[in-house]
Amino acid sequence: YKKQVFDTFMAILNASVLEVRGVGHLYAGTAVGFATMFRNLGGALSPPLGNSLTVFGLNAPFLFWGSLGLFAALMFAFALKPEQGAAE
Repeated sequence: YKKQVFDTFMAILNASVLEVRGVGHLYAGTAVGFATMFRNLGGALSPPLGNSLTVFGLNAPFLFWGSLGLFAALMFAFALKPEQGAAE
């Protein structure tokens, strides 16, 4: 089950990256590579950064991780704007 969830996430991530304006077939590989790089950096750096915030309180890491999730959602919202005049 865990593998299926990850595969679904990667399919959505790759499709979302390819739909960003300016990413055509010429830059598709580079765009997916950068998106994957940032995903891996976040996955590697957010646990130790969050854990180091426990000196400020036991809820501080969860606030940090939640803010990272909100930041990611906002990035998707701003990056995936529909084009002008597109049918809705």
